[in-house]
Amino acid sequence: VSALLVPIAEIAAGSDYQILPNVPQLASDIRGDVVLLTSIACITFAYFSFFDAPLRRSMADEESGSDSPALGVAGAGSGVML
Repeated sequence: VSALLVPIAEIAAGSDYQILPNVPQLASDIRGDVVLLTSIACITFAYFSFFDAPLRRSMADEESGSDSPALGVAGAGSGVML
């Protein structure tokens, strides 16, 4: 998916947006690719902020009743480094 964003970001980089052009002390501009990537980051943050799916690893740990964080690993909990 990120490879598909490269040409879109390249096209968006050709446009500039003025920020507060009527206030000389705060007047600035921002490129279109920055706007694109910032909006993608904000949408991703909003999506995962409300993401509440059950975690399969946590469900498996609860079913087994084990407190060991490394289930199914040889030597887990024995104090032996492999």
